[in-house]
Amino acid sequence: VEGGTITGVTITTATIGTLGGTALNANNVDITNIDVDGGTIDGTTITQDDGSFTLRDETNTTATAVFVMDNVTAGQQSLIEIPDADGTIMLSSGALTANRTTITNGSGVVTTSTVTSTELEVLNAVTGGTASINKALITDGSNDISNINILAADRINVNSVQIDGSTVSTTANGLNLVGAAGVSVSADGNPVMISTTTTGSIQLDGIGGVDLNSTGGAINIGNDGDANAINLGTGAAARTISVGNVTGATAVNLDAGTGGISLDAGNASNLTTTAGAITIDAQASSVAIDGNSGVTIDASASGNVTVTASAAAGGIDIDAGATSGTVNIDAGGAIGIGTNGSDAGAINIGTSTGGRTITLGNSTVDSNVVLNGDEANTVSTTATVNGGLTVARFNETVSGANYPIAVANRSFIAITDSGATTGITLNAGNTAGQVLVLLAANITGTMTLSDFGTTRLSGNWAPTTSDTITLIWDGTNWNELHRSVN
Repeated sequence: VEGGTITGVTITTATIGTLGGTALNANNVDITNIDVDGGTIDGTTITQDDGSFTLRDETNTTATAVFVMDNVTAGQQSLIEIPDADGTIMLSSGALTANRTTITNGSGVVTTSTVTSTELEVLNAVTGGTASINKALITDGSNDISNINILAADRINVNSVQIDGSTVSTTANGLNLVGAAGVSVSADGNPVMISTTTTGSIQLDGIGGVDLNSTGGAINIGNDGDANAINLGTGAAARTISVGNVTGATAVNLDAGTGGISLDAGNASNLTTTAGAITIDAQASSVAIDGNSGVTIDASASGNVTVTASAAAGGIDIDAGATSGTVNIDAGGAIGIGTNGSDAGAINIGTSTGGRTITLGNSTVDSNVVLNGDEANTVSTTATVNGGLTVARFNETVSGANYPIAVANRSFIAITDSGATTGITLNAGNTAGQVLVLLAANITGTMTLSDFGTTRLSGNWAPTTSDTITLIWDGTNWNELHRSVN
């Protein structure tokens, strides 16, 4: 049959009569240049030259596709299998091999597909083009894909795809790995390598946080030999940086070489242990603690603050500013200096060559300054004064017949009378052995201290101006030591 139209019939291998005077059976007639409009051709093999077989769009009849068989080897039959799924057939500019699928064009997209091949290559070299794999199952049927190369001139998008043992790269710009429920990168038995080959950096950023964990080994950061800085939390934002935890035997080690360790903060800082001591040890030098407005060392609960120079020749120096600085040692209990056992070293107070005043005790409340000796005289305790010994002067104005002078802890009292006849008495002393000197500073009348009661004199003392009498308190009575008429 040559020319014409067959419409609305079915052509099979059975005899259907004659056409143009020739019987149509057993496929014994060549049918050429025929338009078949409707019906089916069944049960026979149709062979058509590639350049003469055209598919066209049913609406836009100028949109056509032609199969070209030039790349098929003579005697070779190439099969095109249609999967049991909806999808898109991608085009290739190069030859396809049995174990390699190469997809390259202006879109470079595999979408909702199953790609079966040992290797998959998605190429998009178009300037500004994007190569994408979206929701694709990539497998060779029984083994992992040996290599997946995704190359784009601009950007690569990989969405909801599992990729094993493959290379994903861009010639410029970025690589996006997107998963609605997360992105997993794994390599069974081998390390997962994320690296840059030039000057690029690796950035990990998460809106909901970034976790870096290891279930079977150490987590190493900066454990190679490169000499670049490692920065944690250096961005200009208020944040809390936590290192370590308090569970079990968790330990935190900070080690440094000759560069040292610097801990800086813009506000108050704490170095606290809930159990055990804190040891600060400069094994080859000294420990310097410097506070701009002071240094406080406090044992807030029970226990002592101990500063010890354990070396045989070691010492402890406590020094203050060269001009107006002071050193204060205070306690709610006793303050001991030189109270450790039977050490025989000297205790020096104020022995520098600078002129200074050394004050013991106070004048606010009752205070005693005690130089201990031994009543049995088995040891010797002496007090040597190289220079003047000064006793504080207290002024007392007396009047009346029996004016009591409150001696308390005083040792030198200067008396002025009222110009009339006056009698004075002495109240008890503070401590047995207390010495008292009375000075008649200004006597314009008649004043008398009588030898009576707890005042034991060689006779009544009726001084005039500048006379003195010296007494000692034995715990019960004032006993006269000396008097002088001046």
